[in-house]
Amino acid sequence: MNNTKDWELYEAGVKYNQSLYGSDKNYYDVIDTNIAFASGDQWRNVSGEGLPKPVFNIIKRVKQFKIASLKSNDIAIRIQPMEYRPNSPDEAMQSNIHKTDLANEEIKNILENINFDALSRQLLNDGFDTGDMCLHFYNDMSKQPYKKYSDNKYLDVKGVINAEIIDCTNVMFGNPNIKNVEKQPYIILVGRDFVRNLQDEYKRENKKKSDNASSITEDSMTSYLAGDNSKVELEADKHGKALYIIKYYRGKDGKIYANKSVQNMYIYEKKPTGYDYYPVVFNNWDSVKGTYHGRAETTGIIPNQIAINKMFAMVIYHLMLTAFPTAVYDADKVENWTNEIGAAIPLTNVGNSSIRNVAGYLEPASMSGQIINAIELAMQYTKDTLGVGDASLGNITMDNATAIIAVQKSNAVPLENVRANLYEFVEDCGRVILDMIATDYGIRPVIISNGESREVEEFDFSSLKGMWLHVKADVGSASYFSEIASLQTLDNLLNAGRIEFIDY
Repeated sequence: MNNTKDWELYEAGVKYNQSLYGSDKNYYDVIDTNIAFASGDQWRNVSGEGLPKPVFNIIKRVKQFKIASLKSNDIAIRIQPMEYRPNSPDEAMQSNIHKTDLANEEIKNILENINFDALSRQLLNDGFDTGDMCLHFYNDMSKQPYKKYSDNKYLDVKGVINAEIIDCTNVMFGNPNIKNVEKQPYIILVGRDFVRNLQDEYKRENKKKSDNASSITEDSMTSYLAGDNSKVELEADKHGKALYIIKYYRGKDGKIYANKSVQNMYIYEKKPTGYDYYPVVFNNWDSVKGTYHGRAETTGIIPNQIAINKMFAMVIYHLMLTAFPTAVYDADKVENWTNEIGAAIPLTNVGNSSIRNVAGYLEPASMSGQIINAIELAMQYTKDTLGVGDASLGNITMDNATAIIAVQKSNAVPLENVRANLYEFVEDCGRVILDMIATDYGIRPVIISNGESREVEEFDFSSLKGMWLHVKADVGSASYFSEIASLQTLDNLLNAGRIEFIDY
């Protein structure tokens, strides 16, 4: 079987990933281990034969807290002309502002349709466990957004911007030493789909060669997919799936082109997208110098997690051996011993001997209290070094709003770099969506809100092409602590007579 040129690039990406940790670790094993530990499977490949296997999942607690903290603020995407003067009498300026207002309404609609809030939580979850966050945008031509429009005016309009999360193992950069998406010579995305779907797509793209679709056959190439579950397929699926790759690259005209192939043949090749930006958004949880892959926070917690679990296991094992003391008795004086409640035990030849000289219990060896102290210190120091102390978890009492705000600010410091990466990621999503709607959408209706009323306006999205626009992430506070601070401020204003009760 002859591999396509793009497949050889995919294999080169696999080799690069395998070389990331040297000969000691395999990148794909590290990612699988991180995912397993975060989900509670914390005794895989850990020596402990004969020991009980307790799990005290610190990783999950830290991850849930950090993701909740990062998502405590609502994030929206907003675009505006680079030269922005809202009260300017200049007609061209006002026209540009109106265009961006319409574009903002459509971007908001797209984000709601793809459920961007849930996607961003999953992306942060992936970033914590794998180090990378990757989102692939595509124009879903199977959707008709206006098929139920009242006058059927837009029945011919097809295509809705959609998005899918790509695992870190399934994205490969042409220049793996930098993470800047737009500087890449090409980007490869890896997926796995039913053979019949890939064959149908080949027939649609190659109508004159549709007979060649039968050359797309099933395979079992799941070794380099992230997570244990991705490697396990149902018996019904085992003979019906194949690995495919999509290669995006920049052509000589500066536009983005796409190839899609399986191992031995192309489904389509040199397909123009018309986009100025790669439809791929990528960033790290914590960046690593010299590689596009980031460092997962889970990787650094696993050794501590193993140590804590093992110490707890040994404590439990000691208690299992010593919690019920062993009885010893004089066999010359006691024929049979029983632990049955209320049962009589016959004795012979006791004479004047004390019962203590006939039977008793062995005193078990006491366990050192240092092991419990070591466990508590390991858990405390692990959480403290990760910026998740008792104050941030709500395990201490705070008596006033000032203390709450101070704790909120101090807890935000360890997450500032990750938060900055998230906001940069969101802004990149805005640029990609703007590029795609300007290229693909053409003339479509846009619903705009004007006070309490809503109006429909027809807009040519292609007019956004070439405009000098500024894209930014708008952040609005929605956190519990900010709510308390706001209520405290309102209480003080009401008590001081600065506002009326109806204003409060």
